[in-house]
Amino acid sequence: MSNNFHDVLESESPPDIQTDICVVGAGACGITLARQLASESGLRVALLESGPLDFSARAQGLYKGENIGVEYFDLTLCRLRYFGGTTNHWGGFCTPATERDFQPMPGVPLTEWPITFSDIESHMMKAEADLGFDRAQCEPSTRLNEEGFSYDGEPDDTLQTVLYSILDEAKIRFAQRYKPELEKQSNLDVYLNTNVTRVQVTPDGRTVQHLACKTLKGTEFNVRAKRYVLACHGIENARLLLASDDVNPNGLGNDGDFVGRCFMEHPYAEGSRLILHNKKKFPMYIDTSNAWPKGFSACLTLPANMTAEHQCLQYYCRMRSYRTEDEVLTHQAVNSLFENRNAPLQRRDISDIKQLLGDLTGTYSAIKEKLAEPDDYLLDHRIEQSPNPDSRVVLSDELDALGSRRADLNWQLSDVDIKTFQAGQDAVVARMSALNIGRFEVQELDRSFLEENVGGHYHHIGTTRMAEDSSTGVVDRDCKVFGVDNLYVVGSSVFCRSMFSGPTMAMLGFAYRLADHLKATTT
Repeated sequence: MSNNFHDVLESESPPDIQTDICVVGAGACGITLARQLASESGLRVALLESGPLDFSARAQGLYKGENIGVEYFDLTLCRLRYFGGTTNHWGGFCTPATERDFQPMPGVPLTEWPITFSDIESHMMKAEADLGFDRAQCEPSTRLNEEGFSYDGEPDDTLQTVLYSILDEAKIRFAQRYKPELEKQSNLDVYLNTNVTRVQVTPDGRTVQHLACKTLKGTEFNVRAKRYVLACHGIENARLLLASDDVNPNGLGNDGDFVGRCFMEHPYAEGSRLILHNKKKFPMYIDTSNAWPKGFSACLTLPANMTAEHQCLQYYCRMRSYRTEDEVLTHQAVNSLFENRNAPLQRRDISDIKQLLGDLTGTYSAIKEKLAEPDDYLLDHRIEQSPNPDSRVVLSDELDALGSRRADLNWQLSDVDIKTFQAGQDAVVARMSALNIGRFEVQELDRSFLEENVGGHYHHIGTTRMAEDSSTGVVDRDCKVFGVDNLYVVGSSVFCRSMFSGPTMAMLGFAYRLADHLKATTT
């Protein structure tokens, strides 16, 4: 390990740390912020990471919490608690944020930002360059025709085609990509296995004095800095602010009771079946099995005029081949054997072969599908979730291994969310029926069905939202926590809207913007 990477578990009594800026969390935002501050200023930077350099089950267990609302993922699986954070398994799906993401939606409360798209656009473009993202690769008229699909634009203004680019893995694995660079920064120190348990403020609650830290061995120490930045993620950022309640009983930045509220995801649900009878008219690029191997994902979306008409948020639909549960297993087995056909036989291949021999009809169909286009599709719906104060992160009475209260998630769907699913599906069914592509077996996307079948994309957004003042948010336009002079939050938790794209590229833009602010104001 290099001289500026420190594993505090190796020390019997870690000393208190003194620095200029302390960044908590070595994931996408934390690493980006630390890189910018250390390389472009004379400031001393400490980057704190709760986990080690590699996966640790014990550190990962600190994410344990209960889902007390709509059924959601096991919270210990949503984020990775070691150096590089969730970039260690991020899929890399990106499309650029647009001005539309930063405009309020009439009829949908809490969709107003205190900044405009022009305030953040140049910073997001830096993030795009960092990730190797090329906007031209998301231009349908260019990309689709280059990839051999026929695309002549949209036949009407009821739907639009939007593309996601799937980024190069070498660009998005931040631990491997940036560790050598960070090791060379003489004014940067990275502290591993360092868990922040409390943000300690002065008796008047106005200024952070230090961060109280603890290791899984039970040793305690403090970190003191001029400025502090929480760059954990949507649940942990809120958890730390709520847990730091010894001076302010409601926690920090919580005068308006918004810490932990407006938890947003990109909810999705599979519902309704399309049975093709005119393959020539079907846009094959929205079939995920055609698009993903070519490095992109395509979807049909509601344009601005349609979301305004329905007073809903953004929606997209892509198509997955329709299969029964047994057909799914058989298809997976065929894919696995095809993909590993030039490799030595592995133990997992035996179970695949058993599945194929036990379902010869399905095996024939799966191999045939490998060589031909499917006839039936399942509609995969995804929406931009609305900011709903009832959808929130709360502290549990249960304690973790550090003695800190765990965070539970009460994920909720609003009436706007239900309406967005319904408006999107109606538009897709109407468009394809009008084009005589096929017939639909329509699943009603009502609240009962969605609450039973909705899923997420591991996107944790909105729990420390940006606002004009503390009555509707937690941080100001510069990401500073309301009421605390030297505490900042960065990441998708500050988003006022969950936006159309996945959050990673956009939140890196906020990290670049905050780095510029801190460099200009920290002395």
